[in-house]
Amino acid sequence: MEAMPAAGVAIATKDTQESDRPGRSEPRVRKRRPKVYPLMTKPRHELRKQLQTA
Repeated sequence: MEAMPAAGVAIATKDTQESDRPGRSEPRVRKRRPKVYPLMTKPRHELRKQLQTA
């Protein structure tokens, strides 16, 4: 039995067409604003130690 790769693509692109729920559509916006924090480049326990000693 061979899998149909196109079936997954059809489901993934159906986001804007909600034919089974008329009058409803998903907003194409981000929910939250990005925050300006640096990326975590060290293990969490090392960063906690730095915060406690600072």
